[in-house]
Amino acid sequence: MIICEFKDGQGLGNQLWNYATARSISDELSMDFKVLGYQYYKGHGFLNINKGSDAEIDEFKVFYEALYYDKDLKYLSSGYDDNVLSINCNTKLEGLFQSEKYFYGNIDRI
Repeated sequence: MIICEFKDGQGLGNQLWNYATARSISDELSMDFKVLGYQYYKGHGFLNINKGSDAEIDEFKVFYEALYYDKDLKYLSSGYDDNVLSINCNTKLEGLFQSEKYFYGNIDRI
C-alpha cells in the first residue's frame, strides 16, 4: 500500500498534487493506496476524493524523495526520484513530488 498524508497547514494545491502523485505511483506499482490525515483536507464540502483503503496499518516504511537545497538562493527543490519505483508495500511518501514524470506518461491519472 502506498500512503500519502495531508498535514496541518498544508495548502489545498499541495494536498491535491501529492494525492495525485501518490495515486499514480500506487497505480504504476499495482498497489493499493491510503490517505492519512484526512481531517486536514482543505477540499471538504466541494471536492470529494477517494481516501483509499480502510485497512489499518500498524507499521510502514517511509520513502523520502531526494530534495536539493541551494544555499545561495535559499531554495529547496526536487526532481523525479526514480528510486520510488523500488519501494515496497506499506510505504508512506514524504517529499514534494513536483515532477510530472510521476504520472508516467499517463496524464489521465490526474
